[in-house]
Order: sequence, then structure tokens, then C-alpha cells
Amino acid sequence: QLLQAAILTGHKTLSTIHAKDAIAVIARLEKMTVERMTMATKGFISLFMFQALVPTSCPKCKVPFSSDKGMAILKKKHLDRADIIVDEWLKIFKEVEKYSTIDFNPDNIYFVNDEGCENCSNGVTGATVVAEVLTPTLPVLRCIADGDDFAAQRAWINGGGRPINLHAADKVMQGTVCPINAELVVGPLLECLESLPDEDSKV
Repeated sequence: QLLQAAILTGHKTLSTIHAKDAIAVIARLEKMTVERMTMATKGFISLFMFQALVPTSCPKCKVPFSSDKGMAILKKKHLDRADIIVDEWLKIFKEVEKYSTIDFNPDNIYFVNDEGCENCSNGVTGATVVAEVLTPTLPVLRCIADGDDFAAQRAWINGGGRPINLHAADKVMQGTVCPINAELVVGPLLECLESLPDEDSKV
């Protein structure tokens, strides 16, 4: 209540909260007795940010996606589904490219080399941030007030918002992140297709 009072009286307030993604913060706040009509008040929320860390692949020993060793790595992780997954990923990246500043080239996708080299630890050199920033536009605020968080997320996406899995896909297409590690953090890359704008709302 003190936090709500501070915000409603014009005080800029920063806070952290555990949630599975940016839109899930709405339900968390509601459980903490913040009313939806209050959240839907223009200016009450500046933005929701959700972020995670994904391991970065070693540039010295990472393995090309299309190489024999790359396929061996994929088969080791996914057994008999490797060929299906390759087809799925190629389809996903071609679609994501339409809404990205990154050009998709299969030759730029790499797997982590678990054996590593003198420049890394098991094929990893560190971590990079993947994130989503949900800015509550008027269409989003209306959906929040109506209690429809799914519609709020779609309104955000159709207004140009980019969910965290699309950010992760960008980094995979840049070659800095292994698609297998990306999926461990943000979930199946196939779900990227559900994170794209409706065709008639492309920004």
C-alpha cells in the first residue's frame, strides 16, 4: 500500500519481483493486493522488464551448426529427433528474420563444444543477457483492466514488443549463443512462432 501511494503521488519507484515473464508480473501484483484498475491507470506502471542469462559460446572452438560434428552434438542431445529439430529451427529462424534486424544465415549458427579449449570452460566464455521490456500502451492497459493478460501480451507484441525468446533467437542467429543453451533458458525455440505479431499488425 505504501508503494502504491508513492507511485500514485508521482514518485518514481523501482522494484524487483520473481515471475516467469514480464506479463506474469501483473498476476503477481494482483496477488499482492494491487488492483487491476490501479495497474491500468496511465502512468502507474512505466514498464515491466524480464531478463535472464544465457551462456555465450567460445568463438575459438564453437561448432558450426551444419557440420558433421554439429549434427553429432544435436543427435547426442535429442537422439532420434535431430533431423526434425533442424527442420523446425530453420523454419523458425526464417520467420524470426522477418521481424529482426539480424539476417539469418545457417552458417552463422553454432553449437557449444563441450570439450572446450584453452580459451574457455567447456565451450563457454561467459554469459549474455536476453530480455523483454513490456511498455504498457493504452491497448495493453485496457486488457489489464479487463483481466485478460493473454490479450495484453498480444497487444504488446502487435505493437512492436519482442518477447525474450525472440531476443534469444537473435543471439543464436548472430552465432554468440548455442540454440541448445538458448532453449534451456527461454524454452523451446518453436514457441518463437507464437511470439510473432499477427500478420496484419507487422510493425
